[in-house]
Amino acid sequence: EGVAYLGGIGFIVIVSTRRNDYATLAMAYALARDFAQSEPKQGEADPKVLSLIVERLMRVLNDYSDTRTQAENIIKSARKIIHQSEKTRQLVEHTGTYLERYLASGVLTQRDLLDFYQSQGVSEQLLAFDRSLDEELDS
Repeated sequence: EGVAYLGGIGFIVIVSTRRNDYATLAMAYALARDFAQSEPKQGEADPKVLSLIVERLMRVLNDYSDTRTQAENIIKSARKIIHQSEKTRQLVEHTGTYLERYLASGVLTQRDLLDFYQSQGVSEQLLAFDRSLDEELDS
């Protein structure tokens, strides 16, 4: 997964500069630093064992990173869905109000039609809803 350990050489790291992704380099640096500070008790560590452990660790860290990214994407999508759902609900209520007014009186003034067309008041309510949703989800 972008990092390998070769005995006698050290860590080999593949960095994706096009995507500005230096995560593998940072992980390899942290591993190399820990390894250098640990001074293996038997002198020289077995490169095969170390390579196996490094590969597993990189797989686990990549899985964690992928899972976290997917969870963040799910949260973003859920917020968009909740926002769209609330917007639809408010527009239905808004339209229903004008429909009731029209059916009761048989007339809508030019101002009423303009307010209806511009969904007067809905955007303010939606902004307030988004703020309260952000506060609720962030707490």
